Amino acid sequence: MIRFLRCAAAAALLVVCASAQFNCPDDSYLGGVASNVSGSTDKVLTLNITGKDKQFTLKVERKHVVGDTTTWEVIEEVPFTPGNNPPVTIPPGCRASIQDTDPADGDNDPVVGTATLT
Repeated sequence: MIRFLRCAAAAALLVVCASAQFNCPDDSYLGGVASNVSGSTDKVLTLNITGKDKQFTLKVERKHVVGDTTTWEVIEEVPFTPGNNPPVTIPPGCRASIQDTDPADGDNDPVVGTATLT
């Protein structure tokens, strides 16, 4: 019985806390590093940036479907820098994407890390 409860608790934790690795090429856009599209409550996104490039913009985008066409509307932009890596709230029906398009930053590195949605 205890073993069953441990397995059930571990499975519940996986549902509550989802992590995904990402790799956004230098000066590019990577859509959907985390998604709350099918959620019914706000989720908090935290990013652990493991690569050299730590300067980019996180875009919170809301999904719109009209007929067979899906579009993404940017509803918030959060600038990330080496000293500013805040948690970001992702509302239901939304996703988070990364935009790394500042050629003036002087690097040629991708934005690499892990996105955790809780």
